Amino acid sequence: MIKTIVTYCTIKVKSLLLLVSYLSIDVALGALAVGIFFWKISQDAPPYTWYFIFPLAVYGVYNLDHWLDIQSNSKLQIELNPRRNFHSKHAVILLISIVTSLSGSILLGFIFLSLEMILTGFAIGTIVIFHFMLLNLKYFKNSNYPVKEITVCFIYCLGTTFPLFLPSNIQHLSIIECLLFIFLFCIVWNNLLINAISDMEEDKAEGFPSMPLHFGFKKTKTIFSLSTFSAALCLLFLLFLDFALLDFRAILIFAFSLLLPSILFALLSRKVLNKDLVRILGELPFILFFFA
Repeated sequence: MIKTIVTYCTIKVKSLLLLVSYLSIDVALGALAVGIFFWKISQDAPPYTWYFIFPLAVYGVYNLDHWLDIQSNSKLQIELNPRRNFHSKHAVILLISIVTSLSGSILLGFIFLSLEMILTGFAIGTIVIFHFMLLNLKYFKNSNYPVKEITVCFIYCLGTTFPLFLPSNIQHLSIIECLLFIFLFCIVWNNLLINAISDMEEDKAEGFPSMPLHFGFKKTKTIFSLSTFSAALCLLFLLFLDFALLDFRAILIFAFSLLLPSILFALLSRKVLNKDLVRILGELPFILFFFA
């Protein structure tokens, strides 16, 4: 009886985690956590509505990417990919949620946010639109160059470090804030590389130009190592320049965000982990920023 209950609960928890991952809810939560951290760093307090607007926008953008993805793939490619298959089966509900979240975030932004926040959000939104247009250009669709990982990483970092790029703050950017941005870029980049490695076989079958397929596994491992080293170097410089900037708990979270991707990369190399589990675990360091 107990074994049956444990098995049932395990299946339900797994289903819930997959749903959260498929809808990029974990990404939205992680982005919110990182965003809150950077508001603290900028020594500004966001308006309360930002706590709703920002995750709504992240949810909408990421799921718009999923929805566009299933529009550009064949029926066979969709059926062979559980993530795409889920998005395809719930395409109508997904589209409604995308329109609702994006229009809601835009409307709430215009009503409740300051002019400089609206202008900064508009600038980032323009880059997001450019990103989608770029990926759908025939030249890049037929190209072997991995454009998507680069632009996604850049947009994620711009969105989560939003307060640093407000007109009133950008002219006063410090070395410490720049180092924090580089650190974030590196750990986001590592997370994208890990996801790309876990999807290598499917990407190869579909002809998608991911980073591991473009450079090969060995070069991708070198890129990953350089990115990890750069992030570690940034953390050391941060501690050297302002040891009081991060408390012990934040230092542990920063160290964990370096260590976990390295462990996941090593386990993926040995084909030990399931790729859905990799995606779920990969978002954990960003969610932990709630406690930084």
